[in-house]
Amino acid sequence: MKRANVVPISAVFDAPQFAREFITLAQRTGRCRSLHIRRPVEVDVVVRGKPKKKTEWQEY
Repeated sequence: MKRANVVPISAVFDAPQFAREFITLAQRTGRCRSLHIRRPVEVDVVVRGKPKKKTEWQEY
């Protein structure tokens, strides 16, 4: 299977309960297999001695 990038679907599905509804509907169609609810989290990392912000996706 092809690996896809993690992206937000829409602002309409910004709450977890709306995202769960979307996932159940999408799974019924059979065109998707493993959808997850994730949220973006900014993490402080050090790159070459300089602090930098990085956005990571964590399970909700």
